[in-house]
Amino acid sequence: MLDPSEAAAIAFEPVERCPLCGSHDRVLFERESLPPQQIHLVRCSQCDFIYTSAVVAAGHVARFYNGYNVARDAAHGELRRKRALMYKLDAAYARRFLHPSGTRILDVGSGTGEFAAQFLDRCEVHAIELDDAARAACAQAYPTLRLYSGLDDIPHAAAFDAILFRGTLQYMPDLRNVANWCCACLRAGGYLFVLATPNAESILAQLQREHWMLANKVEHRYWFTRRHLMRLFGSRFALVAYDLPYLGTPYENYSDDVCKVVAMIESGAARGERVPFFGSMMNVVLRKKMMRAGATDAVAC
Repeated sequence: MLDPSEAAAIAFEPVERCPLCGSHDRVLFERESLPPQQIHLVRCSQCDFIYTSAVVAAGHVARFYNGYNVARDAAHGELRRKRALMYKLDAAYARRFLHPSGTRILDVGSGTGEFAAQFLDRCEVHAIELDDAARAACAQAYPTLRLYSGLDDIPHAAAFDAILFRGTLQYMPDLRNVANWCCACLRAGGYLFVLATPNAESILAQLQREHWMLANKVEHRYWFTRRHLMRLFGSRFALVAYDLPYLGTPYENYSDDVCKVVAMIESGAARGERVPFFGSMMNVVLRKKMMRAGATDAVAC
């Protein structure tokens, strides 16, 4: 998360409507205002979607994320080690749904490529990364990975058997555009993976709110639930799997974590603690339904 001096150099633009349903009506979700003061956590009064009241201005997004991945990894070596273990676990989870070979997949927000690389042994792997430095490092480390800087750079005729958002959907600027793009470019019967994504229905999200360790107001534009994901991607998709990874992950420390969560429930003064816990992250797998006779694949969701 940015410190106040870094945030002061970034231009923000207001979000006037719910990014999911378009309603103007909303209520404040946060209990207190934390830096940066230009951004507040709000909840839509119509659909209960939680989102930020302002976001990094469109013209500043590329500059904001340039060098982001390399700097993060250099500053947090232990977290990088845990993330590398999670890449293996999440890739194994996704492979349960994929054909053994010959599958074309797209990883959206690939960073320096460690997660996407888990599939190179059996898939044709494409990846999107906005961060120029991360994309360059990825290209050097994994030369067979097909890289793009954004959705618009991918050929219009491209069709994928699977599209993966591993911890990245909450960063995407235009949810409706992303959903329509995925619907158009994913083959019928293909899988859409939303992995390692903060879960707004978790006990810590609701208990801690702005103090939740995943409440990064500058980077995380939205707080999803399974219900909101189903609404976003529409009736063209069916829910295949819903999991809440915690036990057995590198972040688990159950005996200590549960004591901290109990303390938060008993006292509001303890709610600033940064604690990984069951339910905070979710994996959601959707499958694009097979088309009816006479339908076309270019229908927006």
